[in-house]
Amino acid sequence: MPEGAYQRLGEARALHAVPLTDAWAERSLKLYANSFADLPAPARHFAQALMPKE
Repeated sequence: MPEGAYQRLGEARALHAVPLTDAWAERSLKLYANSFADLPAPARHFAQALMPKE
């Protein structure tokens, strides 16, 4: 569960968090598109916000 979701829902639902620090818990984000330039403007802006700044 993303940390932000836990922060919003955790107390209300009596959830407990345990940080995962092992290598298998690492996640990477990958974006795929045939052409990012051809995406609709909202999708293109969202993709640009997620991409690392150069």
